[in-house]
Amino acid sequence: MEGFGSTLAPAEIVRRLGMTARVRFVASPSLSFLATTTDSFDLIFLDGDHSSRTVYREVPAALRRLAPGGFILLHDYFPGGRPLMHGEPVIPAPGSAWPACNARGPGSRCFPSGNSTGPPSSAGG
Repeated sequence: MEGFGSTLAPAEIVRRLGMTARVRFVASPSLSFLATTTDSFDLIFLDGDHSSRTVYREVPAALRRLAPGGFILLHDYFPGGRPLMHGEPVIPAPGSAWPACNARGPGSRCFPSGNSTGPPSSAGG
């Protein structure tokens, strides 16, 4: 989409904001990383393979590593199975996984970031 977003890589944006000490980018299969790390995170951005099988497993794994009051950002999350921008293809798994995981999770709330009246997806007690 022309004129949308930034021409800078996310790591460069973080560097320019002076946040390199607070942000860590991990390029690893989410399930492997979340199973082996002992760290907790204020923000977890999940951009996996988008299959239902993976999303249903990675969201609960991310919830276990999420710091109190932290946020999970799901890539390609389409609330209600509808795209946030006209003409965008819908990938159903991320949008269908959150409600199912929420039913088992710790009082999580989900807000679509494209037209939200509240904060992004959050988890907390």
